[in-house]
Amino acid sequence: MRQTRPEWDKYILEQIRDSLDAMNIVWQDIEELFKRDNELIKRLEKRDNDITDVLVKVQDWMKKYQPILDAMDEEYDVLEKVKKK
Repeated sequence: MRQTRPEWDKYILEQIRDSLDAMNIVWQDIEELFKRDNELIKRLEKRDNDITDVLVKVQDWMKKYQPILDAMDEEYDVLEKVKKK
């Protein structure tokens, strides 16, 4: 049978309260970590989108100007051959 001593009950309640306080602090830290994680994910997704945009622009530029650059390269080769003669 359990003894009904107020000191013991007070001690147990203090221990429970201390445990709950510690759990609350840990939970707040976990919530903060989740917020930071979500912010990092959003930043990484934005950078990924920015990189994709740049790559698409480079690809468009290459489609537009590559034929011109190829023609210039051929003309340069012809001029080099003429220069050597």
